[in-house]
Amino acid sequence: MNHRKIFNAIVMVTGTSVGSGILGLPIITSTAGLVPTLLAFVVAWVFMTMGAYCILDIKMQLRGPFNLSSLIKHTLGRSGQYVSSVMIMLLLYALLCTYTMAGGAWLSLFMRPFVNLSGHWATLWFTVLFGGLLCCGEKLTYNLNNLLGIGLAIAFVATVSSSVSPASYDFIAQGHFNAILPSLPLILTTFGFSIVVPALTEYLDYDEKSVKRAIIIGSLVA
Repeated sequence: MNHRKIFNAIVMVTGTSVGSGILGLPIITSTAGLVPTLLAFVVAWVFMTMGAYCILDIKMQLRGPFNLSSLIKHTLGRSGQYVSSVMIMLLLYALLCTYTMAGGAWLSLFMRPFVNLSGHWATLWFTVLFGGLLCCGEKLTYNLNNLLGIGLAIAFVATVSSSVSPASYDFIAQGHFNAILPSLPLILTTFGFSIVVPALTEYLDYDEKSVKRAIIIGSLVA
């Protein structure tokens, strides 16, 4: 298997996991403490990874251009497909709105020294810019995704490094397991990389070992 394709797949999993919701996790989980939060992350990672492996197993059996909705139809029937399709569309629509609004706000802030863009226009231009990139071909899309993924990793390391020295370690031993329950839905959606497993399997030419490696490494990086 081409190592570059595996790297692209890893970045795809990581990029799908690291979204707008993960930025709010430190605030939402701050009252629970370090130990309960780590345990919740481990449980959520194991649960979502097992779910991704199940989707991979079905995709390996039903080889062909089947997306997640089609796989559900073959396993749960047409009724299950309808219900799951509505839930998936609602989830993706909510994520898309969040990304475009946040991206528009960042674009407006970046362009403020040059031109004053309102929130609606900034969101429109952000959608046109990144949506138009999808029409430029698979190679450019993967290269841009890799570049943004590497930039994300560098920014994360820089942020953690700058916050280590002034951090207070007095509360590490404290933990409130009841406080972690409200943040579980957000933690679970953080590992929502299962939606890309069908496309990932086709991209890696149905190499089950490579797909599993991409899922494990990509999710652990996230």
